[in-house]
Amino acid sequence: MTDWIVPPKLCPVVPLHAPVKRESLLVSMSRMLAVRAGIIHAPAGCGKSTLLAQWREKLVAEGVPVAWLSLDEYDSDPFQFLAYLLEACRVGGFAAAAEFRNPSQSVTDSPAAAARAAVVTALARSQGDHVIILDDFHRAHSPENCEVMDVLLADLPANMHILISTREYPDQLRLAHLRVGDSLFEMTQSELQFSTTDIRDYLGDLVDSDARVNWARQLVERTEGWPIAVQTVRRWLKEGASLDETLTEISGRSSDLVDYFLEQVFEKLETDEQQFLLRTSILERVNGELGDLLCERHDSWNVLERLERRDLFVAALDRDRAWYRYHRLFSEFLQERLRRQDVSAIHRLHGLAANWFHEHGYVNESIQHALCSRSPEQLASLFEDLGGWQYAMRGHVGLVQRIMENLQGEVVQEFPRVWLARIFLACRVGERARAESEFGQFAERYLNDLETDRLLVCEAHLMECLIGRYSDREANDEEIRRLEKIGELLPNDNHELNAVCYNLLCSLHGRMGCIDEAMAAGDQAIMNFRRMGSQWGEVFIYFHQGWACLQQARLRDAEALYREGYELAVENFGEGHDSAAIGRALLAEVMFEKNSLHEAGQLLDQSLDHIERFDAWIEIYIAAYLTAIRLARARGDERLIADIVRRARSTAVNRGLGRLAQVIDAYRKDIRRHDQLASAGVDTWNADISGMEFTGSDLMMRFLDASVRARGLILAGQFQEAIELLTERSIEARKKNFVRSFLTLSLLLATAHWKRGQHEAAVQAFEAALAPALFEGLKRPFIDEGDLIAGVLSELSAASEERRGNRLRDAFIAELSGEITAAHHQTAGDSSELSPREKEVMRFLIQGRSNREIAEAMELSINTVKFHLKNIFGKLGVASRKEAVSATIRKRLL
Repeated sequence: MTDWIVPPKLCPVVPLHAPVKRESLLVSMSRMLAVRAGIIHAPAGCGKSTLLAQWREKLVAEGVPVAWLSLDEYDSDPFQFLAYLLEACRVGGFAAAAEFRNPSQSVTDSPAAAARAAVVTALARSQGDHVIILDDFHRAHSPENCEVMDVLLADLPANMHILISTREYPDQLRLAHLRVGDSLFEMTQSELQFSTTDIRDYLGDLVDSDARVNWARQLVERTEGWPIAVQTVRRWLKEGASLDETLTEISGRSSDLVDYFLEQVFEKLETDEQQFLLRTSILERVNGELGDLLCERHDSWNVLERLERRDLFVAALDRDRAWYRYHRLFSEFLQERLRRQDVSAIHRLHGLAANWFHEHGYVNESIQHALCSRSPEQLASLFEDLGGWQYAMRGHVGLVQRIMENLQGEVVQEFPRVWLARIFLACRVGERARAESEFGQFAERYLNDLETDRLLVCEAHLMECLIGRYSDREANDEEIRRLEKIGELLPNDNHELNAVCYNLLCSLHGRMGCIDEAMAAGDQAIMNFRRMGSQWGEVFIYFHQGWACLQQARLRDAEALYREGYELAVENFGEGHDSAAIGRALLAEVMFEKNSLHEAGQLLDQSLDHIERFDAWIEIYIAAYLTAIRLARARGDERLIADIVRRARSTAVNRGLGRLAQVIDAYRKDIRRHDQLASAGVDTWNADISGMEFTGSDLMMRFLDASVRARGLILAGQFQEAIELLTERSIEARKKNFVRSFLTLSLLLATAHWKRGQHEAAVQAFEAALAPALFEGLKRPFIDEGDLIAGVLSELSAASEERRGNRLRDAFIAELSGEITAAHHQTAGDSSELSPREKEVMRFLIQGRSNREIAEAMELSINTVKFHLKNIFGKLGVASRKEAVSATIRKRLL
């Protein structure tokens, strides 16, 4: 009987000299000894045989008898299958497993039923756990063998466990009753994929220690953990390829993997299956309807289900099997073969897919396929239907940029909302002149046409206002009334346009000092952004509202709103996104106002370069550059001040923001006058008293101009003129709710009164500034003017000690005195002092609290706690929580 047996089939043929130890999978497979049967089904190259060989080795070491049988096409005959099975059991050490000594009783000479019964009887005599491993069952798959397996699974005793591996799920095996009874062990492709840990274990000896940190994760993403691909990577690395080259080049188009896909998968398919896979490979996901459309057939659902059951790198994306996807490398292999067959067919298939996705409401996919169709008319038409520029309002600015890069010339002008998208993008990158010129052409063509629908007219007026915001056109009541009228005309269900309208109103009201109106408009904008699912737009509303609060010196509200926007940006778009950079720039200003210089510096370091390269608006640039200049000045770094001024002027030119250059130049002049005043000690009658040559009605500019002129007047000894100017402007700032400007103007007013000998009036002006700053912890305006208000502050401090009335006020004055003294002696390196909030975080850290526990105790978000920890680590020069605790205790910082 054994003369024709091929011995190598009775033991593993995979090499085990240096395998990846799949410990977690081996642990999982131990459950096999508690069930009747197991099945491992996955595509070629997933390491099924290697894993089974490792498990067999483990079982043998534990004393469990194991029969191994590697099947091939010849074993589809049930008699040969049974004969090999018995011989495998004999080799595996099964008791009484091969007792057919008499040729007349051999399996090959027995009727099928008798042979099966004889095998069951023989195997049933074994005591204790025994395991039968049938590798590559798909190669011997036949109705007769499935019938044999059903008998074995039904009649063998509980101590006999059968595990099969296969590339195709054996539908003819009756396994449902085992699965329902929890007596079936299953392992699929997803479990066989290499994890990042597996890849590090397998390739770590070939990867340099200085390799990029996330190399294993990148490799998992590129290969989806497919073991044969990872094995290919190992071979490339051993042959001398660099890790970077490998990460770039490994794909389904690599010759090694192409050969494998061809030999092991593609060439074994029927011709119609090959064509189906080729045509649908252009899709990120596919269903039966799309398959029918692209392949001109009517049975694509059945084809997909069949391919999935056969584990041909096709996987369902949901339980209902409504969508399927192909393995990334297999898809790349198919796309390359399709490209070599017929490039024009690819464009036509993408066009068909774009229309289908558009008709079924799958917006992003329709655009992606339209981009690949190479048809500008189809792309523009589809983009117009999606609302054109409105689509950017949902946060898809990057995709809109890609669309417009593929649409040139006259085709854009035939689609008005697409044209508005091009105008909007020009605004974002600072090309003001081009945006205004194109809008003029747009208005001439569409706004002068009586047939233009009313909604498009509203959109055009909104775009005109957007251009004004990006161009820093002066805000006024007329523009606000116009926007309010547009808002009344917009459909309630068009959330994009309503969100844009209220966004603009929020910004304009804030610039006009109407805080309540700004907050109300912002809330309306947030509601509409949420209804259309745009976190991107919601982020910027928090920034607008926070800016309005900061002008009122509502520092705590401003910080809370900025943090809300920043954390939302990081959560949805990542630390490197434009919106996150803008959030850091705004938070830097708040931190500086609180005199937390280290935090402000760190935030600016992470944001200034970014917002110079990408999108922002003038309030952001002013906040960022002025904070940077003030930081450099606080540290006495004149060279850095000059560098920041140069950068700000460059941005002003590149973005067409004349007011930015005005503000920077005015502030530079202001601080020079301040330093001259602080160091002169005597009146300088020939001082320059010029201002900004500003004639507009913009409130922030008006108040900045007043402070510049007033400081010049004080420096020239013209105190009464300074008092008159500052009194008028400070009253106006208070009335218009520009409290932050009011503080600076009041402190200058106190200085002018003090220098004129009017000490009581000086104290009153100082007290007026102190009141709104006290409850907000707004310290920096006082510290910046510390040299000039020293006399007033000294008198108030003395009065406080005598009176001891308002403890909060007295404590704040004492803090100011101390921090002004510290600022006077501060050098560039002296910024490691922990803030009160950071000290509170450190106290919890020393107690061993987690980030979540600290957040709950301090009523903060986890992201805010992480932010504080990052600052603490930077100040202490440490890299971990443990090191931070040690440094805090060692330096006695608490």
